Amino acid sequence: MREESSDVRPATGGRSTARAGWAIAVLAVVAVAVVVGWRVASDDGTAPSDAPAAGTELDGRSGPDPACAIDETVALLRSGLPTYDYQPAGSYRAAADGAAVIATGTITSIQRRVIDGDQSRAVTELTVADVATVDGGATDEIERIELASWWPSGDEVDPIGRPVSVGAVRFVAFLTPAIDGAGSWDPGVEGLYVACEPGDPAVAVVESAAGPGDPQDPTTDELLALVENRAGSPTTGDSGGGPVGSLTVDEAGYLRDAIVSFAGGEAMAIEEIPLAAEVAIVLHDAVDRLVPKDELRDPAAWTIDRDHYADFSGPFNPLTTIARGPETEVTLGPHPHCVGDPLDPPQGYEDRLRISIQPAEGTIDSCIAWYAVDLFYDVDAGTIDAVSLALFGP
Repeated sequence: MREESSDVRPATGGRSTARAGWAIAVLAVVAVAVVVGWRVASDDGTAPSDAPAAGTELDGRSGPDPACAIDETVALLRSGLPTYDYQPAGSYRAAADGAAVIATGTITSIQRRVIDGDQSRAVTELTVADVATVDGGATDEIERIELASWWPSGDEVDPIGRPVSVGAVRFVAFLTPAIDGAGSWDPGVEGLYVACEPGDPAVAVVESAAGPGDPQDPTTDELLALVENRAGSPTTGDSGGGPVGSLTVDEAGYLRDAIVSFAGGEAMAIEEIPLAAEVAIVLHDAVDRLVPKDELRDPAAWTIDRDHYADFSGPFNPLTTIARGPETEVTLGPHPHCVGDPLDPPQGYEDRLRISIQPAEGTIDSCIAWYAVDLFYDVDAGTIDAVSLALFGP
């Protein structure tokens, strides 16, 4: 079935989208050989006097050409990447919402580091400088960015086995604290983008979080503008309570809990659901009708009076579907239609944030038992403007 929305992990099978192989490794080795002025430590593992130690801030590339070598830098960063099995965030905004902090700055050096002598626990460590955060948080705690990494022992030379200076490469990163030490941060699969100049396209180091509504090849400045208004913590507005602004997965969970409680018969839970003055009730991806907010206090008002849909017999109601189903999970952004491609948002609601309530991982064994109740959330007004029900027929 579907992968968990918030789990990013090395995998040995499943849907693999970020693959590291020998071709990339060889490319990285060649890249190091041809870039003029890049320096590594000596053969005995100590840094020579003219090479920077890991963590040293550099003025830029040495040699006659001061330009940023983005292709070579990306090749180095991608060398030794493991295979990932993960659930895409669905958009830049959703990927950023799941991060603890959004940061920008410069990468000054790269090195692969083995943790506690365990070759299976290697990381590619990026030393960073000039760090600023979108949320205005402390930047002195962001010293290093770590990517999961791997390099085979043997005769193949690890291109970043010792510190490599890459000049001042700009980055934008959606970060959570790394598990192995203070000052280290993890961008996950879709959280690291690099470029030479603010006007250059931001290159995804592993995978891009771009969704159907996102611009193609945004610059680093454009990428920051897309995510800079994300919410920090839930606030309450005139919409009747609940998070206002863009949401994290945890904050969206508050809405899911209120919907599930109301579906289970707790009438007062409707007060915790920030419904718009009129809410579109949607089946699949088409609006059935608009219902005034006050009428939706009656669960029967959520019913879609349709005889058949997806080889199921009607009528259909998102609340009863949730109430009869198993434990749920919540995701943000577009999601697979069980094993199919994501559905388009209903017409007129394309700019809303999609909050999806679905059966939790492991609770169903067939797509026939799958459903999605999607809430289309206006991040400016802080209201749910549409509610859709989707099923996957036999």
